Amino acid sequence: MKSKISVALCTYNGEKFIKQQLESIVNQTQAVDEIIICDDCSKDNTVTIINKYIEKNPSLFKLFINETNLKSNANFEKAIQLTTGDYIFLADQDDVWRNDKVEKTLAIFNENKKAEGVFSNADFIDENNNKIYDKLTLWEFVSFFENNNFNPTNIKKLLINKGNY
Repeated sequence: MKSKISVALCTYNGEKFIKQQLESIVNQTQAVDEIIICDDCSKDNTVTIINKYIEKNPSLFKLFINETNLKSNANFEKAIQLTTGDYIFLADQDDVWRNDKVEKTLAIFNENKKAEGVFSNADFIDENNNKIYDKLTLWEFVSFFENNNFNPTNIKKLLINKGNY
């Protein structure tokens, strides 16, 4: 039986970025089954842009507009709770995914049946998708693994102590 793939995407005044992010999700080599979007009371054209994607593919997108601004963490909690997939991908409005992100992530889960999570690195890019730093990635910038003895039993503790990535 095929696993269902969900994306939990949170937005807030993201009109500059949201189209590129949605395109990168829609054009994955491994298609996703649902994109749950929780908008946190945007005051720009974010929702208008999202609605154009919904018109093209209403069965793929579900948009929820918060009545009050929940802030990032609570908004993601809401989005995750609304997903129905076996695998849930988290997406910020200003990300642009590699076209094989879903495929490669699922391959890691398939190779490691006991894996509970997969984390991916990121390049810093400008508004034209050009790399800002040639040799510095997100994980290197925040020193995610610096001085850590990484193993599956301490991932949760590591994230709690180091913060949200």
